[in-house]
Amino acid sequence: MNDERTTESLEGARERYDAAREEETRYTPRPRWHVVMAWVLLAIVVLGVLNICYMQITA
Repeated sequence: MNDERTTESLEGARERYDAAREEETRYTPRPRWHVVMAWVLLAIVVLGVLNICYMQITA
């Protein structure tokens, strides 16, 4: 058997590697409801912390 690597086989391997890397790194954005829900939950947390601070100051 001849196990020598040729430039053609190396180019083919490189193309397969590049195609696999491109498939892995393709960006898929989050659904809009994920983004909205994250902002809503962040607002709830911030308001909760501010409420606790207010209760500590006034109580």
